Amino acid sequence: MTNCGVCNSGFAHNAYRVTCGGCSKVFHIKCVCISKEDYLLRVKQKTPFLCDICNKAKRKSQLAATSDSDKHFVLLELVEQIKLEVSHSNQMIRAEIDKHSQDLKEFKEQFDKYSDNMNENNNKLDTLGASLSSLGAKVDEIFDTQKGFDKRICELHELINDIDQQARENVLEISGFPASENDDIFEIIRKISDAVEFPIAENMITAWKKKTLSTRDVGFLLGEATRIYVNNSLTQHNRKLLNSCKEFKKNRNFKFLWNRNGRIFLKKDEASAAIHVKSADALRSICS
Repeated sequence: MTNCGVCNSGFAHNAYRVTCGGCSKVFHIKCVCISKEDYLLRVKQKTPFLCDICNKAKRKSQLAATSDSDKHFVLLELVEQIKLEVSHSNQMIRAEIDKHSQDLKEFKEQFDKYSDNMNENNNKLDTLGASLSSLGAKVDEIFDTQKGFDKRICELHELINDIDQQARENVLEISGFPASENDDIFEIIRKISDAVEFPIAENMITAWKKKTLSTRDVGFLLGEATRIYVNNSLTQHNRKLLNSCKEFKKNRNFKFLWNRNGRIFLKKDEASAAIHVKSADALRSICS
């Protein structure tokens, strides 16, 4: 494998190369400062190539072969030849410098364009950051507003429940009483009032008296005796809340749980203050 006489590297298949007419060494054209244009011109004109070493040897041999009287003219020719070679080398170097200058110019243009794009992107990022900050502030504001709405909705739910419960103030719910299609409601109430020894007329306000009451007390002797319960009619909300309070009373060892006019109360013991439980949140606050 042939290697370059300067860089000692091999040659690509289509690489431009020159062969020295003196030593027969092969060189990359760039290693001996020959441009592509000059190389093509040399090929066209069939100009022989000599490497620096062979050029120097040739000059020495020319000087040695001439007489003293002719050396002056030979030296002048050699000087002119060297001038031409130096001029040619300078042209090649200048061409390389111009090429690199053009490359640097293009690089600078690309870099300036890249810098402009970077600045534009930075400006867009700043704008986006400001927009995100503004959106964050609006989201916080919406959350605060939502909290106010949630609180107001809870208050309205409690108000609606209170109004609904007030509408049931004079309503009693009787459970456990055997029923049939032709029952006379007032007759049922009369039987229960007689059983609890508190006569009730149709025009009377609701009253109650604590007593264990079963179907035996109202005249049902057949079948198994079952408990009868007479309670205030509660809204669906208060009914669920009362069940939660019953569970709470059992788990937290509260002694008293009752409802009065649809309002639910808890009491830890005889010495404690009564707690009006209006909602599940209020019940949870007792837990904490």
